[in-house]
Amino acid sequence: MNNAIVSLIRGYTDPSSYDKLITRNLLLKENVTSKFQINIPYVFFHEGNISVDHQQYIKHESQYDNMYFIDISKTWNKDVRGYIAMCMFHSYDIWDYCKDFDYIMRVDDDCHIQECNQDPFSKIEQIGRAHV
Repeated sequence: MNNAIVSLIRGYTDPSSYDKLITRNLLLKENVTSKFQINIPYVFFHEGNISVDHQQYIKHESQYDNMYFIDISKTWNKDVRGYIAMCMFHSYDIWDYCKDFDYIMRVDDDCHIQECNQDPFSKIEQIGRAHV
């Protein structure tokens, strides 16, 4: 299966502002990807405002190489701000960007997975097969 963990993230001027995201990534690695030995990409959607230097910083500090940063500025609705724009992206636009994945799991930067007792993608696949 071709799966991914996805999130919509903000760009910042100060790299330390990504600490919450990096903590999320380290916990995902510890409690999901490494624990269940699944090498899936972490896909980060952003408004085109995360520099290559900041992307490298996030990768390095997260200790995970399978990361992709996707600039969504062409589809991001600049006329609508904040929560509504995020909801619109997750309802409509995300599917164009994720069409090559079988399953995605959205984990926001403020969601810190402390414990996981089952590979979440195995569970997602089981549920998917049960509803076909």
